[in-house]
Formats: sequence, structure tokens, C-alpha cells
Amino acid sequence: MHVSAVIFDMDGLMLDTEPLYRAACQQAATEFGYTLSDAIHLRLIGRNIADGQQVLLDEFGSDFPMDAFRDRCQTLEAAFEGSSMVPKKYGLDELLDLLDSRNIAKAVATSTRRKIAVAQLAATGLLDRFEVIATGDEVTNGKPAPDLFLLAARRLGIDPGACLVLEDAEPGVIAAHRAGMQVFMVPDLQAPSAETERLANGTFRSLEAVARHLELDSTMQSSADHVPQTIATYNLIAPDYKLTATPEMRAWERDSMRRFAGYLAGMRVLVPGCGDGRDSRFLASLGMKVTSFDLSESMLKIAAVQDPNGSYTLMDLRDIARSDGPYDGIFASGCLYHLTKAEFARCVRSCRKLLSPAGVFYLNMKKGQGERFEEKPGQRYPGGPEAIERLQGKRFYAYYQREELLSTFEGFDILHEQELIPGDGGFEFWLRSSGGAV
Repeated sequence: MHVSAVIFDMDGLMLDTEPLYRAACQQAATEFGYTLSDAIHLRLIGRNIADGQQVLLDEFGSDFPMDAFRDRCQTLEAAFEGSSMVPKKYGLDELLDLLDSRNIAKAVATSTRRKIAVAQLAATGLLDRFEVIATGDEVTNGKPAPDLFLLAARRLGIDPGACLVLEDAEPGVIAAHRAGMQVFMVPDLQAPSAETERLANGTFRSLEAVARHLELDSTMQSSADHVPQTIATYNLIAPDYKLTATPEMRAWERDSMRRFAGYLAGMRVLVPGCGDGRDSRFLASLGMKVTSFDLSESMLKIAAVQDPNGSYTLMDLRDIARSDGPYDGIFASGCLYHLTKAEFARCVRSCRKLLSPAGVFYLNMKKGQGERFEEKPGQRYPGGPEAIERLQGKRFYAYYQREELLSTFEGFDILHEQELIPGDGGFEFWLRSSGGAV
């Protein structure tokens, strides 16, 4: 099974909320003189608000007090929505840890409204475990239409065929199948029908059983070797990397840093993936108090020679959360596109947390599709033919469309963006922490 991402439903799959929703709906119906049986409630599971309302109208007729019923349900549901008391399903944490160890991207695709979903995930300590969230109020057609799962895959930047969906209800299984994704069913209140059994790639009694199955699947994609391979290349080419510091390249880099410095409210700056330290030295010349890190020992040795008074540390980009914040700004140039898309999304979240209120985050990313190793720089690589010839080596790159990047910027406001001029094309963003939910 080739899997680059796992997309999770929320209610009934990760969180044991369905009995609570059922009790709230049944109480509200009773108060208005209707009996909402367990069988009727099962038909509501996994559907968005509009589709669920149609089920009730079909069952009770056009006289059913839909607006009043919905308001009463929401009042009753508010007692547990966003509460840390909602239990997580057995095996969830173990499964998430396994996917992290395999470097598999993770998303939530739930029919629940975004405000409620984010609050519930945050309350149960799950929000930071996922790179992407897609919710029912963000699509026109809910499950069993494929829209919600396709939105999650698009935000992850991963082909639907490389996604595995975990669902507890038939509408979600059908939606995943229609999206061209693999799907496992982990039944909650609703036993799998013959149709569900036919469409699902597997049925499991718990998320723990899913974890055991995936743990034994050696074909699950993992790009865990991409960082050491990329760093090995940078260690090798470090002595010649100065070839990329052309006058045109340095003029562009300095313009970007001056704009960055102009947005800052303070002077404390973190430079991840600092390479040979050229950006760190320039920011320091502007009066910034700069802390820098990289995973290439050869690059750091050059940086220390050029800037003996600078602060340079050996550290992995994926461990950026360990940095000693808060910082007034983070300047990440020419480094984040060496992470997988799942790692990048996590890194952006970590940067958001490391910034002071209204802190500034600069990044540049490559434009394109997919993620892959490349041996040779592109034809527009800074430094021309000599640099292209002497700076060859296997490096990992992730390529993005603008929409993919924007989907990771929750909790930030865009101060400025522009096309990345040097190299083979891309994007530059200057972001400010907005203080919103991450």
C-alpha cells in the first residue's frame, strides 16, 4: 500500500462524541414532540448540516420545526463541544505516533463546522498533531460527495491516490472511494453494510488495529532519509557555495531582508537553515540580535570563520520548536523547501509559536508540483554554469502552488508577497503573527 498521507474523520473515529450527539438530538426531538430513533440518527452520522436536515424532513415532514430543533441541539451540544472531557478513541495516540515516525502527513476531514472542530481538537490536545484541517462548512457538497477529502488532499499537496482515509461511517467511506482514495473503516455506532465492505480496503475494530496493520506494511512511503542525504550534499559543496553569492543574488537577498527588518517591532531574530551565514551577518549589520542554526557542519564552520562573534548552532530544521523563543522575527530563506510537505506544515506551526505577538515570519518556497530528489541545479541557478557544474549533488525539494502555501498560514496575516526572482521560480512571503488559532 503506497501511502503518503492519512486523512482522519473526527467524530466517532478519533473522538467518542457520537453517543453525546445522539443524546442531544433525541432530547431536542422529544421536547418538540417527535421521536428520533437510533435508526434515524444513524442516517445523520457523517453528513453535513444540509444533508442531515433533508434526512429529518424526509422522515418527519415539512412541518418539522427545523430551525428551533437545530438551535436546541446546538444548545445541548455546547455542553460537551470544545471540552477536554470528550474521550479519544482507543489506539489514536499510538497511530499518530506511528505515522509521525514514518513521516506520513496527517489531515482531518470532518463534516463538523470549522470553529467547533478546531475547538474540539484543541481541547483534546490533537490540533497540533495534524498538518491540515478541512471542515464541512468549507465545501459545497458534504459526504458522501468527495469534496471534503479532495480539499484535504489539495491542502496537503498530495495526490488523492496516495491518501488513506480512516472513517467510521458509510457516507465517509463512499466519499473517500469517490475521491479515488484508499479507505479503512473503523465502525463506531454504525455497522458496515455490504456496500461499505465492498468499497473499503479494510475494516478494523479499532485504531489500534489499524496501527498494527500499518506497522507491518513495509511499503508505506517514508522519506526519512531526505534530510541526511541533502545535508551530505551541502557538506560536500560548502567550500564552493560562495559561487551563488552573485551581485544580483545578494541585491535581491538584501532587499528581502531590509523589508523584513522594516516590519519588525523588536530586534531578536532567528535564522533557521543559515548555511554559510551570509544572511545572518547582514541582518546583524542592520542592528538585529541574531541566532542562527543549520544541520550542515561544513556550512557552519564557514559561517563561524566569517562571523566569529555570531551565534551559530548545529540543529535540524525539524527540531525548530526547541529554539529559545520568543523571537520578533524568523527569517527562513532557501531552507524550508528541503522539508517534506508534512514537515513544512509542522514547521510553520512551530514558527508561529516561537514568535512574539505580531512577530514577523519570512520564507521563500519553490513553485511547482510534488516533492523529489534532484541531482543537478536548474538552468537559472545563481552563479551560472560554473555553479551548476560544481554544486551538483542529491538534494530533496518540495514544490508548491500558492494555494497549498496559503492553507498552511493559519494564524498569520500576509504583509507582502511577490514572485521569487532568482533561481527557477517560486514565492516570497512576509507574514505577521495574527494571534489567531493555530
